[in-house]
Amino acid sequence: MDNDGMIDKVSLKSLIDHRDPLEHLRQLADHVARADRRYGPSHDLQALRDGFYHLMLHNFFLPEAAILCHNFQSDALMGGHVALRPTDDFDNLFLTLKQVSIYLQNNIDVAVDFSDLRASRARVGTGDRQSLGPEKLMELYEKAPRHDDQSSVICFYLNIDHLDISRCLAFIRESPNQNRLMIGVSREFVWALCNGAQYGLRHKRQQEPSQFIRADDVFNKIVDLLCLGKEISFFFEDWIDAFVYNHRFSIRPVVNLQGQLVDSHEITASGCLNLLSFARDNHLDEEALSQTIRTAVHFLDNCIEIRPYPDQITSEKSRRTRRVGLSVLGLSAALEAINPEGGEKKEQRCLKYIIDFINTQAIKASYELGEQRGIMQKIWYNGRWHPARHSQLITQIHQAEWARVSKTPLYFLSDNLSGDASDKNGARHSLWQNDSHNIASYKMVMTHMGYGPLKDALIRAHSNHCLSLEPQIKAESAREAVVRIA
Repeated sequence: MDNDGMIDKVSLKSLIDHRDPLEHLRQLADHVARADRRYGPSHDLQALRDGFYHLMLHNFFLPEAAILCHNFQSDALMGGHVALRPTDDFDNLFLTLKQVSIYLQNNIDVAVDFSDLRASRARVGTGDRQSLGPEKLMELYEKAPRHDDQSSVICFYLNIDHLDISRCLAFIRESPNQNRLMIGVSREFVWALCNGAQYGLRHKRQQEPSQFIRADDVFNKIVDLLCLGKEISFFFEDWIDAFVYNHRFSIRPVVNLQGQLVDSHEITASGCLNLLSFARDNHLDEEALSQTIRTAVHFLDNCIEIRPYPDQITSEKSRRTRRVGLSVLGLSAALEAINPEGGEKKEQRCLKYIIDFINTQAIKASYELGEQRGIMQKIWYNGRWHPARHSQLITQIHQAEWARVSKTPLYFLSDNLSGDASDKNGARHSLWQNDSHNIASYKMVMTHMGYGPLKDALIRAHSNHCLSLEPQIKAESAREAVVRIA
């Protein structure tokens, strides 16, 4: 794509209801900069405002769509992403339903993890009380009231070894709504899929299996859903458990609709660095990238302050953890610009250098901001704890809006799945993921979504120690797939 160093004003205009894009960016920069007043008199609010505006206008950094497209001059709701994990307790189930409704009415996308619930009609506690099961709760939560003019989304997470997995896949298939499903994949399932074998189904996480089923049968149902246009992502539970342990997470997190590991009720602030803007003349412009990271961390920290939260628990948790996510676009293209002669070993050194530089500068920026406003957190990186204002800084999130507005490839790697290119992307992804503070989602665009290609992609992603896989079928191929299934 052509990248002339400026945002695509036409794409941005379409995202913000055809308001003037440059005026919109000025208003956004002004509103976010004014959050500094909460920490005392600002030394130079105009310079900060100009800095925020410059980053977005010149395509160095873009905030997530919920922030980028928000109209601060109206009463419109900002939106965002939150995740919840209900328990078998009936009071908790209906409290969660109430919270889901509150989030949806405030234009916040909700992911609900049902993997800790018992299967339908299983005994819960003492007496004759039976579990409703994930399928019934999916139906119930899907009907939660939403704001009339908003398009908030509810997404369900369920482990593939849950006893009700087939019932839930059938519900997603028959539902008239465009439900999204996140599936937690076990190592046992991947092995069974490779070997045409059975795997165990459980009432809930960590329990012994009580039933066995062929992995092929379940996987075929998932392939059918993808071919019908249902949005499904895979999360590898064994690698996530290892990631959570190695990165010193205090609790087992939940996955939100951006594919990020978060605490329940926590809303994050994310943004994207455009690496193509800093790869020049066979080198990385360290000074420009360092300044951009410092300003971007400041911008996202202010966004945590100015965001209107729907309730007290969400506000307190989000402001306490202060989880921000810096993603990147154009990593593969930047590597080619920095290392045009190629060579696997040199490319790995360049990639490690980029990752370490972004990490180090982000932690430094967070620490400096924390010295001014209060250091609340610590981040585990390079084998030790670093004091910082934020509990997370580096991650990877894919948003189509970023690609259109910044005129860069959507994927920070590549959409080529064949042969050596796929293996190279897997190696790049693993290096990035190891030094991220959260999931680095492996997004794959596929020419068709048949059983064989998706099986190969799933096994390849798992063997590369990816934490997640987001398969996406190309639009023209999706139409062909629907015709085949019909």
